[in-house]
Amino acid sequence: MTLFKVLIAIPVIIIAVAAYGFWAIDLENPTSVTTLNPKSSGPKAIVIDEPGVTDWESRIVDAYASGLVSASWHVDVTTTSVQIPTDLVGYDLVVLCSPIYGSAPSQPMQNHLARLGSLSGVREATILAGAGSGDAAKTWMTTKVGSIDGIEVLSLALFSQAPNQGYSSTDTMAIAAAAAASINR
Repeated sequence: MTLFKVLIAIPVIIIAVAAYGFWAIDLENPTSVTTLNPKSSGPKAIVIDEPGVTDWESRIVDAYASGLVSASWHVDVTTTSVQIPTDLVGYDLVVLCSPIYGSAPSQPMQNHLARLGSLSGVREATILAGAGSGDAAKTWMTTKVGSIDGIEVLSLALFSQAPNQGYSSTDTMAIAAAAAASINR
């Protein structure tokens, strides 16, 4: 009888863990705003991140923010949340960072973009991180940014399980930092 209970319990536990995982990726993870290079008189950027399940996506965001700082940008970094401002007019660049789930940006990023209403002509860069395919997510973000009056200056999708073609490096952190450093002021 004990073996039967174990055989029943294992699939139930697996299903419960999977259900929790699917539920958890749709939650916002609010953080306060962290300012990098606060004394810079250069252009000002805000990086709005939705952390992924692993720290890989957040390390890409950190590398991108560091690339902006190396190019003398004042950078505010935060996560998607109802608590962050939606009036982004004071910024020269809005950077939207999201993991890719189901061929789309994360649900918290989609919710945040819906709350923004309008980017009011502010330049925007998109960074998407996924296992191996990002075309549908890039198209979704490009369409959404255009529909809320943003000017997309970068759409970057990086992959952990597939080649990142078209770059001189295979290091996703180096690709992100170089992409940031190449953004025109």
